[in-house]
Amino acid sequence: MEKLNIVLILKSGGDFAFRDADLLASRISQWYTEEQRPKVYCYTDIVRSQSVFKHITLLPHPNPEWGGWWSKMILFSPELESLRPFLYLDLDSAVVGQMNSVLPCPKPDDFVMLKDFHAPTRPASGMMWIPANSKKIALVWKLWCGNPLGIAKQFRGDQDFIRSTTRPDSFWQDLAKDKVFSFKPTRQQWLTELPKGAEVVCFHGKPRPRQATSVSWV
Repeated sequence: MEKLNIVLILKSGGDFAFRDADLLASRISQWYTEEQRPKVYCYTDIVRSQSVFKHITLLPHPNPEWGGWWSKMILFSPELESLRPFLYLDLDSAVVGQMNSVLPCPKPDDFVMLKDFHAPTRPASGMMWIPANSKKIALVWKLWCGNPLGIAKQFRGDQDFIRSTTRPDSFWQDLAKDKVFSFKPTRQQWLTELPKGAEVVCFHGKPRPRQATSVSWV
């Protein structure tokens, strides 16, 4: 069986470091046998050539000048076609079970995003399925490449730009019902008890996972 791919993005100078990418990759790996284990790749500006570790392969980001969350726009690049279809996860995601409802995607030809946990009509980019062939993916990339500096000034972040350009075909909360959760069910409340059957918990902002270790399951 062909192994599935998971792609991460690590931009230096922010809240995250290699340890966060390696931790996420190791937590993904622990739920699978060697034969089933997805391949985890991380595009980053901290390496200049491919670097292979036990759970993760680091690949040089081809556009290190893209700052912050804009570094995620490489996910839409034709340079990643060989990895498609793939699952993208933000580094502040917690994989808390085997992702049977997520991998492979129940609708593998769909472009899938999250519903913003606090504004469900707005797509969010913390967890995405990038299909092998999609006009929507190609459109996002075409528009981004036409004016990356201008877009970065015009929009607050990548997901604002993406949702101004297109709509996802599906949402994870619909495809993987009761499997994908927010660490902050409300803005003041943390997910102190892990729901039965949970597969992915999205922290989407502060606290980051390592800042929430007072919660026993974290």
